[in-house]
Amino acid sequence: MPEQQNIEYKSSWHDDYLKWVCGFANAQGGRIYIGKDDAATIVGLPDYKKLMEDIPNKIKNLMGITAEVNLLQENDKYYQAGQTWDNVIEPRATFDDIDEATVKKYLRKADETGRLPDIDGLSTPELFFIALIHRNYMGAPTQLRVYDNKLTLWNHGTLPDGITLDKLTKHHSSFPRNPILAEACFRGGYIDSWGSGIMKIMDSCKAAGLPTPMIEEDCGGLIVRLFKDRFSEEQLKELGLNDRQVDAILFYKDKKEITGLEYAERYKIAERTARADLADLVEKKLLYKSGETKSVKYLFDIAE
Repeated sequence: MPEQQNIEYKSSWHDDYLKWVCGFANAQGGRIYIGKDDAATIVGLPDYKKLMEDIPNKIKNLMGITAEVNLLQENDKYYQAGQTWDNVIEPRATFDDIDEATVKKYLRKADETGRLPDIDGLSTPELFFIALIHRNYMGAPTQLRVYDNKLTLWNHGTLPDGITLDKLTKHHSSFPRNPILAEACFRGGYIDSWGSGIMKIMDSCKAAGLPTPMIEEDCGGLIVRLFKDRFSEEQLKELGLNDRQVDAILFYKDKKEITGLEYAERYKIAERTARADLADLVEKKLLYKSGETKSVKYLFDIAE
């Protein structure tokens, strides 16, 4: 990967590079790779252990910010490119900040899953643990909104390189922004495996007869929308239904059935057009057809 506006390569560390950190912090962020030359070739860092302590401390002491500093390795050569938030020690924290009841609850859950078998002695929705593990803790807080017919959760942090919205809904590698938190959630039994959270949410909604969740990149983060009613006007329009079809679903869903004749009379259209509209609703799995010829009815596919 060549140098870009938000990517810099430095073969070794000099304190002058703190100005790049300051510049990135005042812009859209960026990455500085220490131990790579201008051609992105790894040259290695013999003093990487010392730098792992010095760089984040200098950034924090001089600028009052926390930078991610990771140690990377390739072909027995070390280089640095950031440290995850969950590996940064909070000097203001004390033992009084630890809630003993929460720790005991975590250990009970971990014992139940057998992932901490030597410890003597919940299930929160998967979505919230995904937010916990992948949130950018140096950005905006996670934002939850609850409406009558839907729930939305926005989390700060963009998708990793190589991961697209489409890949999220399929088997994919996991790149947790906070791997220590991810490991703790796995050991505690709150997540099953890395990279399966979104698929588990999709499967749960499908099993409950709920609409497929909507996932979008939004304002430097990711937003997930969960819907309560697959027959809501918002969801129906998302399926590309015409105005007659939307109105019919909303009008007849309490009755749970509709005939072609009723549809044709309500909208003053030919029965042939009515059958075409209803056939489309069957194809989209909103209705299913029951009976033949004149006795045919279209029933709502509602999970009881």
